[in-house]
Amino acid sequence: MNEPDWEALRAFHLVAEAGSFTKAAERLGCAVSTVMRRIDGLEQTLGQITRQARQFHHFRDRQTVRISATETAINDILIPEISKLRPKFPKLLMEFESSNALASLEFGETDIAVRLAKPHQLELVTRKLTPIRMAVFVSAAQLAERDLADVHLREEPVVWIDSGLGDIAENRLIDQLGIGENMALRATSVRALALACVHGEGLALLPAYMGRDLGLIEVPHISVPNREVWLVSHPETKRDPVLRSVRQWIVKCFETIA
Repeated sequence: MNEPDWEALRAFHLVAEAGSFTKAAERLGCAVSTVMRRIDGLEQTLGQITRQARQFHHFRDRQTVRISATETAINDILIPEISKLRPKFPKLLMEFESSNALASLEFGETDIAVRLAKPHQLELVTRKLTPIRMAVFVSAAQLAERDLADVHLREEPVVWIDSGLGDIAENRLIDQLGIGENMALRATSVRALALACVHGEGLALLPAYMGRDLGLIEVPHISVPNREVWLVSHPETKRDPVLRSVRQWIVKCFETIA
């Protein structure tokens, strides 16, 4: 038999002592899903952990859910709808992490993630959310007195998402549209790109709702695909009623912007 994971044994001891996964996770300084994963691994190693460990899977006292998503998804899509979740869980602490990296989810630092690309990790559970309609926008200042039909991506300065966000649709479009030489500004923040467009720095590919809200002018003859969005979680959290409710809430949040 393999030697037990002592971190897993410590996690099991704290769960038994505290009476909940949540309190044990707080004392360990990690996410609840990490504690769950350690105990699951301990069960597989020893093969004889008592049913007492599974009794704590009721999660009735869960107080914290950590969600990792892009800045735009947090600020524009999730936060405005949070009041619809609050009545069901008045004591729930929502922690939002602005990120597009899967590392935090893999290492148990996040309970739920919203990502712009489908993860390749087979152990993760994914669900495709309602896509975000994207469009190319121009400011009135940049358009000046020209006809909108005369605006073309290859002939204008553009502001674009930073390549650091990885293999997402926006970055693949750079080569497809042949606009690499037209870059005037790049940023990891979509809101920053939108503001740069407002100030006449260049055409911007933005969520349609954001461009409209800022008074920008959509360039209708430039067709771009919708942005795919994925909800990602660990399989061991599927039975958690709180996390299940939060995931359902996220799905509805994205449906509101369709």
